[in-house]
Amino acid sequence: MNKKKLFLMLLVLFTGLMTVLFESQIRRKYDRSLRAKLYHEIKPVSIENCNFKRFGGVADGGYLLCENLLNEIQSVYSYGIAGEDDWGCEITTKYNLPIHQYDCFDKRKPNCNQKENFHFNEECVSHKERLVEERIYNTFQNQIQKNSDTNKKLLVKMDIEGDEWESIAATSDEILQNIDQLAIEFHNVNTNPLAELLLMKRLKKFFYIVNIHFNNYSCQYDFYPLPSSVFQALLVNKRLGVIQTETKPETYLNPLDKPDNPNIPDCQAKWN
Repeated sequence: MNKKKLFLMLLVLFTGLMTVLFESQIRRKYDRSLRAKLYHEIKPVSIENCNFKRFGGVADGGYLLCENLLNEIQSVYSYGIAGEDDWGCEITTKYNLPIHQYDCFDKRKPNCNQKENFHFNEECVSHKERLVEERIYNTFQNQIQKNSDTNKKLLVKMDIEGDEWESIAATSDEILQNIDQLAIEFHNVNTNPLAELLLMKRLKKFFYIVNIHFNNYSCQYDFYPLPSSVFQALLVNKRLGVIQTETKPETYLNPLDKPDNPNIPDCQAKWN
């Protein structure tokens, strides 16, 4: 190979490498910008009529709700069970409500009292009907229609390891308007930053975000300003919550929130 051909080959390789590096830098900058916008969107607000109470586990598996805003609930949905559902057991036992539990990975039924109120389904929720490795997936909308809950006031807990983004995005406005409170854990933040931001903006048309707690199992400081790639959120329907317009929370870390893993350092947001 002569020197001219070698030079041209090296030039092409160098140009290609510079292009890849430049595009990667642009992409990182774009993702940082979207993360900052998402961080702003999920900043909690104060509502004056919420009495927070923790239901379920003392660490991972526990979720905050506005206890005084549960009075009109007619049906409960719990997604992501893994053989136990302390949250659902406590809610249903205390309020004598029917609960529909869904998990297609771990098909062990939770051991709860008042078994007549518990309806375990060997099925997962998704953005569309599908069968994956003999596991059944269906949409939230189809599931509540099947249970004759379409026009009922709902309480929903969802912890499904990443499928929540598309599952909620596929849910109609009419169904979202019927959810009084949504306790949800969002996973794998920054996988699709634009879609995540758009979903949060859409949810805020119907809900107040009244509590955010980052999961310290997934602290990732390179996701700044997000301290973790996983966070739990409590969303309260705007037809129930009364916003405090003149004050802001003294702290954005609710004292009822606990580290998901008590044996490692915590990582939480610090909004101004």
